[in-house]
Amino acid sequence: MDVFVGLMRGMGYAVAPMIVSLTGACLLRIVWILTIFRFFGTLESLYLSYSVTWVVTAAVHCICFIRVYKKKREMMLETAD
Repeated sequence: MDVFVGLMRGMGYAVAPMIVSLTGACLLRIVWILTIFRFFGTLESLYLSYSVTWVVTAAVHCICFIRVYKKKREMMLETAD
């Protein structure tokens, strides 16, 4: 998850990774606790929230990185012409 964050920060995009990380690591876990954990109420369902939020957040970071990379690549190709 942190690899994509570092890559985007290195390309000059720091706000988007921060928002995705805060949303995925904080907000999504709170939503998980208020919904899934409240329904099941087991320690395993609470532990599962970490894995699920990491995977979801990493996937969103990957998507953001691909979009930023394509945008930067197009800008570089335009300036090269």
